[in-house]
Amino acid sequence: MFSWKKVLFGGLAMVLSLVVLFVAGMVFLTLDPKDNCLDYGGRYNEVTQTCEK
Repeated sequence: MFSWKKVLFGGLAMVLSLVVLFVAGMVFLTLDPKDNCLDYGGRYNEVTQTCEK
């Protein structure tokens, strides 16, 4: 038997999952020191793991 409740619940669960994945990805990129260094025009040294201007 077709139920709109199941369809809406499944759609809502899928949308919430995508939002959580998107937010987690953005947090990961925001906290990544290499990406942050490159955003501000620096050069990231992999050996010393420091940002060089």
